[in-house]
Amino acid sequence: MRCALVYLYQVITGRRRGIVPTLICIMLLPFSWLYCLLVMACRFCYEQGILKSKRLPCAIISIGNIVAGGTGKTPAVIALAQLLQHTQKRVAVISRGYRSTLRGKFAIVSDGEKILLSPEESGDEAYLLARSLKIPQPPLQRGDKGVPILIGKERFEAGLEAIRRWKADVILLDDGFQYWKLAKDLEVVTVDATQPFGTNRILPSGTLREPKSALRRADIILLTRVDQTSNLNSVYAQIRKYATRQPIIESVHVPYSLRRVGSTEILRLDILERKNVLAVCGIGNPDSFINTLRSLKTAEITLLDFPDHHEYTLTDIKLIWGKAEAGGVDFIITTEKDEQKLLAFDAFPTCPDKDGIFVLSVKLNLTTGKNLLETLLLGISKAPFL
Repeated sequence: MRCALVYLYQVITGRRRGIVPTLICIMLLPFSWLYCLLVMACRFCYEQGILKSKRLPCAIISIGNIVAGGTGKTPAVIALAQLLQHTQKRVAVISRGYRSTLRGKFAIVSDGEKILLSPEESGDEAYLLARSLKIPQPPLQRGDKGVPILIGKERFEAGLEAIRRWKADVILLDDGFQYWKLAKDLEVVTVDATQPFGTNRILPSGTLREPKSALRRADIILLTRVDQTSNLNSVYAQIRKYATRQPIIESVHVPYSLRRVGSTEILRLDILERKNVLAVCGIGNPDSFINTLRSLKTAEITLLDFPDHHEYTLTDIKLIWGKAEAGGVDFIITTEKDEQKLLAFDAFPTCPDKDGIFVLSVKLNLTTGKNLLETLLLGISKAPFL
């Protein structure tokens, strides 16, 4: 059953090609039409006031996408939170907490100083946000805190708690583009320059969460990984078919640290030069991970990829080490998102310990439009909401 689900995931994301995958996608098309109809009906109800969006007494900035996974949304949330924090704004982040084991209206993942939930309780992306934003970033003033992270299906209730407890004046709504229950003041949509519209098919036969025309609702297009495409003009042309007026801000993902899984000791990135690497990941866009490793002048890279948000098993761990031994690998490299799931294994029977696996951290750097983005963010955050 597990192998079948992995195969289906690879078909939907376009990583499996051929007659059989094509037939599967065709069979899934009626479900895509139904899904699209339901999404459009829901959006129509909110736009026409049939269903009401709730308004919080602070600025709400949404960071989302129209493709399921792999657009670089999480690094974008971190970058925007730090940008606002450096302007002395009281920022909080609310995420839905995908795959969280908790039930209830909302939960606090981090208060900005301490992480209060486990990766299983919070979900991998929310936990990564908490780790990245709990330590104050320079040049903050002494006494300033990190960014609180909350999760929950009822994001209005979570927002009220952020305002009550931390007096948040700006809330970043992670994965908020399709969340219409909450009124938003700015819609930032991340688009991956290497695959702007994923597989160009709607879920579940593809990776689009909405029709491409949904880009018209965006206020800002944040184009990620612009350094990993050879035809940026074509990407712009595809986006401009639907988003004709919105500013497009370019960004790149930059590797900035390497460390052993579970360790805080930072290693030099140049130790990967001319080394054979096994890349292990369960993310939406594994090709981007490969490209990032190539930028570090590695020798041969072998990819062992799993579905997005993958929960590793002991069988997976044995497979990882078997691949590494068979391929004469110097380093096993994974992502921050995968790290906590690998840490769940206290020991690897028949395998060396997890000190043999390293974590490559990346951050989002804005390459164009940073001043424009900062002006728009500050303009929204200064508006009266009470």
